Amino acid sequence: MNLLTEQSPMTETVVQNSATAILTSIFYQTLSDSIIWLVIAAVAIVCDLFFGCEAARRRGERVRFSRAVRRTGNKVCEYLCWVMLAITISIGFSADWLKYAIFAVIYGNELSSCLSNYFEAKGKRITFNVFSMLGRRFGITELEECHIEDEDRTPNNQNLQ
Repeated sequence: MNLLTEQSPMTETVVQNSATAILTSIFYQTLSDSIIWLVIAAVAIVCDLFFGCEAARRRGERVRFSRAVRRTGNKVCEYLCWVMLAITISIGFSADWLKYAIFAVIYGNELSSCLSNYFEAKGKRITFNVFSMLGRRFGITELEECHIEDEDRTPNNQNLQ
């Protein structure tokens, strides 16, 4: 039935409006519960931006404002997508723990990046990997061998994409 050209029966309209209201309220409630995760993402993105710029300066690379803003904007969009995906999956499978598992992987990766950039900005050659640390803590050998591959971090690396 074409809603623009034909009138729908009253029962169809009531069912459509009710379903829309129910789904919207569920989604709104879940999103409002996950606002804290978006705030954490914003803090992580700002920290990664700051320490990433400091690390690049320490390596002798030229820090371009446009590139930093573009990468930061991309991360904002990615985190918003990840939060929405985690919410949708947890609703679809009726499993709240699934949302938190996805958040743990995403924020663990960002924490690894922030800490690696922090140590590099301070002049220390320490590569921090949250997943390897958790693997050692819980005795999971697959996670112990997990490494995040970084670009060549030599002082003369002039990566100008």
